[in-house]
Amino acid sequence: MRNSKRLIELAIVLILCGAGIACSSAPVQPSVQVPPPVDPAAIEKQIRSMDADWSHAANLGDVETCISYYADDGLLLEPNAPVVTGKEAFRKSWTAMVTGPNYVSLTFASTKVTVAQAGDMAWDIGTYELTTKDKDGKATKEAGKYVEVWQKQIDGSWKVAVDTYNAGQ
Repeated sequence: MRNSKRLIELAIVLILCGAGIACSSAPVQPSVQVPPPVDPAAIEKQIRSMDADWSHAANLGDVETCISYYADDGLLLEPNAPVVTGKEAFRKSWTAMVTGPNYVSLTFASTKVTVAQAGDMAWDIGTYELTTKDKDGKATKEAGKYVEVWQKQIDGSWKVAVDTYNAGQ
């Protein structure tokens, strides 16, 4: 009986020591996900590539591809016109620009891409050339400049949040 009592006392002491050790250990820290480092050169290359693909689609009059570059809540700020926003409004604007009977071609190219330090936004400055036919069927060219503000989306893709252009260099 005496040995049983000592065994019980020893068991209680061991349990209390184990509990004390468990409670005194450092709490488990949640793991923090560190975002990958920003690579501005890679982002610039990606923006320039998308812009070149977009220009190619515009030159072909491919409206659906042209509007696919805009964020759902993106803005198109055309000269002397109300703000355009939403896929249907983008479709209407691009259809008028690149599929009308007087349309000949539209090309544009980036001249400078700047990436925000956080890597979630970039702005693209470039030039464009729009060729249309006048009332006599003669080709006329409009040269101008543009600014596109690209925003990284939740899924990692890049979309245009703001797009604006005007004639003149």
